[in-house]
Amino acid sequence: MGDSDPPMTSRTRALEYQALVGLLRQLRIEKGVLQADLARALGEPQPYVSKYERSERRLSLIDVLRILRALGESPDQFLAALEREFPPHSDARRGPSRVKPGKSAAPPRRRRSTKK
Repeated sequence: MGDSDPPMTSRTRALEYQALVGLLRQLRIEKGVLQADLARALGEPQPYVSKYERSERRLSLIDVLRILRALGESPDQFLAALEREFPPHSDARRGPSRVKPGKSAAPPRRRRSTKK
């Protein structure tokens, strides 16, 4: 991160997640799909949709892709709309990954001592 970049906080991540579920809900409503109908298309109970729309359940990337497919939405279009919704201080607007090629993003693992 540069010197002027604010740190990524849990609040920022929460705002970004709210943007994600808000856009999914907006898309469902714009397509005229009821929660129960979407849940049925996903093979899930209706509370599944209700809970993720209220941020009571976290969605994985695979979940989001399944939802977009069920709604007939292009992931590219959805991600472009989502990017426009991110707060301006979000890490998502900073461009490409900060991981340098050839470098591991994970810290080195410590070896366990075999001595007793």
